[in-house]
Amino acid sequence: MATHTTFRENMLRVIAVLGLIAILLLGAWGIIQLAFYLPTFFSNWGSAKETLSVSVPAQTTSDKAAALSWKHTGKSGEYSYSASYTCAPGLQFAAPVPTGSYQIVACDTPFNYVSASSSMQIIPVLAKGQKNATTTLSVAATRLADGTIAVRGKAQTTVAASTTQATSATTATKPAATKPATTQKPASTYVPSGRTANLYGYADLIVQITSAPESAPAGARVSLQFVVTNIGTNVAPAGWVFNATLPYNPIYVYPSGGQQMLYPGDKIVYTLGYDAVSTNGYNYYGSQSTATINIDTNNYVAESSEANNTASAVYQVY
Repeated sequence: MATHTTFRENMLRVIAVLGLIAILLLGAWGIIQLAFYLPTFFSNWGSAKETLSVSVPAQTTSDKAAALSWKHTGKSGEYSYSASYTCAPGLQFAAPVPTGSYQIVACDTPFNYVSASSSMQIIPVLAKGQKNATTTLSVAATRLADGTIAVRGKAQTTVAASTTQATSATTATKPAATKPATTQKPASTYVPSGRTANLYGYADLIVQITSAPESAPAGARVSLQFVVTNIGTNVAPAGWVFNATLPYNPIYVYPSGGQQMLYPGDKIVYTLGYDAVSTNGYNYYGSQSTATINIDTNNYVAESSEANNTASAVYQVY
């Protein structure tokens, strides 16, 4: 009887030891797995998904300002933002420029002349006789570190014709359309700095208007001179572009082709000639006309600052 009891106790001890060993091995395996996946788990848990939500009133009225706003969450680093709208028959939008006035922007064309970071006022404009139109407004966030579009957002709005007569300069009845005379490719002069080594950080393109008319008679040939300089510490690769927005009705945008590489300190002096046209009405106060230069409009260059990529000249046409 005692022998049988001892054998059973020994078996229980063996089973207990084997169970303990199994538990220890299982625990060790679990610790190894936890150590392997723990960094990834906390990394995924701590990083929020990057999103861009866009807001615009679902119903807007022609010739009246509406707020286009966006909220960018989960972002990392510095970004620039550009807006655009899909083409719809008889519909255009006017966007603000640094001078305080507005200019018409073509559909499916990115714009953000004031470098807005979260919102801007835009003005929908319906063609005469058009009752309504629906479009989708989009905002793209470009990561400055590498120049890529990180995320996009969009919202839809329906524009209805205004039932009240325009009373201000920005909502005045638009004059008959005028077409620009043929605008040739601007003359340009490249001025190298000689610095091609010790490159680091980011490029930084800046545009400055150095010569513009103060006033001009309608129909006269005028010239606008502007300079694009790389004031950054790294090279701006070839392929960046600029748009020259000229005061016609509707607004005329001259798109440049790809421009050459600019090392730090390099600059290009451009001279653009075109005909002065009186544009009293929607886009301008009184008889003022505005010409605007926007550089790197496709966000091709990774820059340390996007705030200096626009320059405007205001002058009188009589």
